[in-house]
Amino acid sequence: MDGIGIRFGTAVIFVVVMLAGIYGGLIPYLILFTGLLLLCLWEYFGLLLGPDHSSFPLRSWMGLTLGVLPHLVVAFERAGWIHFPESWVLLTYCIGLFSLFVVELFSNSLQPFRNLAFIFSGLFYIALPITLINLIAIVDGEYQYRFILGIVLLTWTNDTAAYLTGSRFGRHHLFPRISPKKTWEGSSGGAIVTLLAGWGLYGFFPSFPLIGWIGLSLIVVIFGSIGDLVESMLKRSINVKDSGTFLPGHGGMLDRFDSFLFCIPFAVALILSLKVSLM
Repeated sequence: MDGIGIRFGTAVIFVVVMLAGIYGGLIPYLILFTGLLLLCLWEYFGLLLGPDHSSFPLRSWMGLTLGVLPHLVVAFERAGWIHFPESWVLLTYCIGLFSLFVVELFSNSLQPFRNLAFIFSGLFYIALPITLINLIAIVDGEYQYRFILGIVLLTWTNDTAAYLTGSRFGRHHLFPRISPKKTWEGSSGGAIVTLLAGWGLYGFFPSFPLIGWIGLSLIVVIFGSIGDLVESMLKRSINVKDSGTFLPGHGGMLDRFDSFLFCIPFAVALILSLKVSLM
């Protein structure tokens, strides 16, 4: 199979898995986003920890554990499956974070605080957004897919439209120091099509106001694009082309979800603020 065939086959499988996980209900959603979190974190640690990632994997495994626990605790709590006192949850998590310092103490690493900084940044950059998703995905104990699906579709629309428009009409570079291929024309085309997609989503999900869908579209256009540039900055800083090889022909998981992860905090803030104001 040639390169185009591999890319197409990977894209089809990727879309099917994503839509099945989002549409399938609470359990498939949890499996999908827990797997996404773990894979993105593992790639991130592999990129930044370098030899310390493979020579002393305990730090990476602890990072994965500290990344996935808040996501699962928040999801299970909102689903009504468990209930822990918030003070104990916070205390337990803080103990886990401080345990990372103990691990580095015995790791014999030449740069232990660099490793700690990379792990903490991974928790903030990847685990926190996916944990926040639960605030809009699980409401009053019920799983609701509309916002997750909407943000994913808007992100895909922006990325695809920006790429196609930029490939055809791109002349003026957007941020050449970080991403030489991105252009103002591509970004403008992505923005227009994404705003139209937001308007279309209102037709499918009218219970959320049009201003909300347009607001989400703008968040994806602005912060999703920034997220893509941030990941490009990361890869350029360590001189790699892709974050990983998990998706043949497309790179790693972090390559595919950089925009999505970065716009999630802003999208969740907008959705929750609008829902409160409409009550």
